[in-house]
Amino acid sequence: MALGPGQALAHEDGGARWNYKRHHKALACAQTSKAALTACKFAAQENYNLALGTCKNVAKSEQGECNAEAIDNFRSELAECPEQFDAHQEVCDAIGPGPYLPEGIEPEDFAAEPTLDSGYFPLIPAGSGTTGAGD
Repeated sequence: MALGPGQALAHEDGGARWNYKRHHKALACAQTSKAALTACKFAAQENYNLALGTCKNVAKSEQGECNAEAIDNFRSELAECPEQFDAHQEVCDAIGPGPYLPEGIEPEDFAAEPTLDSGYFPLIPAGSGTTGAGD
């Protein structure tokens, strides 16, 4: 069952009402993995559709080969999706099922406005420069 943004999955379980939103923190990593899997599949489909459109614009004699290449690429991209899902799950096993909230990183530690005064890579506002071989 696929849920749209903001939808909640609820069911009766022994008289206790279980709300998907309420338990999202405990399932955050798994949800992220599943969302990434879905996105991967949609991306493969999108690339396939674009390739088919491209194939319509080649010579008629080349369209069969173009379409075959499009389907091969689609299958290849689609085959990578479960591998990516497994990699996400390995990360979930390492960091736990809850949201990834690293300790020691606080929003107030970052400047409200970005600055350009890095000692390692100083930038001048509205400035320009040229680099090339030997510089």
